[in-house]
Amino acid sequence: MKIIQQKGVEYVWFVDDNFRLGRSDLESVCKRFIDDGIQVKWMCFMRASTLQNIDINLLRQAGCIELQIGLESGDATILNNMNKKSDPAMYLEVINNVLNHGINVSCYFITGFPGETESSAATTREFIRKIENPDADGSLSWSIYPFLLSPLSPIYEPAMRRQFGLTGYFNKWKHETMDFNGAKQLALKAFLELENSDQIYRGDNLNILADLSSQKRKEFYRTRHLLAKKSIQGNLNSKEIIQSFSKIFV
Repeated sequence: MKIIQQKGVEYVWFVDDNFRLGRSDLESVCKRFIDDGIQVKWMCFMRASTLQNIDINLLRQAGCIELQIGLESGDATILNNMNKKSDPAMYLEVINNVLNHGINVSCYFITGFPGETESSAATTREFIRKIENPDADGSLSWSIYPFLLSPLSPIYEPAMRRQFGLTGYFNKWKHETMDFNGAKQLALKAFLELENSDQIYRGDNLNILADLSSQKRKEFYRTRHLLAKKSIQGNLNSKEIIQSFSKIFV
């Protein structure tokens, strides 16, 4: 980190999906960044459970600007089916705490996992609305993917297939409550219904966004998502794009 800071690097994205597993280890690393004068801003994947009882302000002081968290679902039954050993209440508490401390959160969700129903998917959509947290300094973004049945994953094993009536492979699957086409429709429904957050875009200019106030940045995300929805519905023109973004950046 010292070397790349000397070379003028401003941002680092740690891609290890288990970055700093434990509380004491995470906090000691953050204190080292602070003590050594590291000014590089950083992002990383993190388990939600790791963030319980963590000094979130310490993460921000150490340069953390975004945490990426694989939530997968906001429904307790689906999380249990995934063997996630997590619950929506913990997710809600942790994410709101992070956002309230001015750190952005990007979350990943899956639709159509075995056991998924219209009701459980609606619960997840409502959960996302709860964590959009428009008054927080941090901003929420998300990606929502339909479930894919991949070899070597635990759900691919014969016992799990029998448990959920699961047949097929990759995107040609079905189970007792849904098939791949149904999962795609649920992902699209979530995309169209959500209004106060945005999907994940990794091509954003981080310096431009950092210059915006928290509320202006959220307005940018809301506007972009609204325009994206209009685009896929065939109701968007270039004049509207320019006018919409001009209101934010003027």
